[in-house]
Amino acid sequence: MRGFEFLSTVIDKMVTANPKERPTINDAISDFEDILSKVSPATLCLRAIPRKEYLPVKLFRSAGHSFRQMRFKIQGIPLIPPSKPLVEKSEEEQLQS
Repeated sequence: MRGFEFLSTVIDKMVTANPKERPTINDAISDFEDILSKVSPATLCLRAIPRKEYLPVKLFRSAGHSFRQMRFKIQGIPLIPPSKPLVEKSEEEQLQS
């Protein structure tokens, strides 16, 4: 798939052959949120495209994606959902806050 290149650093860390070298979930989330803060909304709204997608299929799917984005804009629906914590705090963490 094309369209997720901006996530390659996080993905590469998460699929390292040695499990001990992989980041914890909190480190991965932190890296992910850091990347999202640097990527433009336009990049986040791009359509994920299979590497070998035939031209007629690509045109059809791209048109559908574009019309969906326009409909969201007209209806006032955010193209990117509002940010919320990816991992809920445990009860113990909530009590400490």
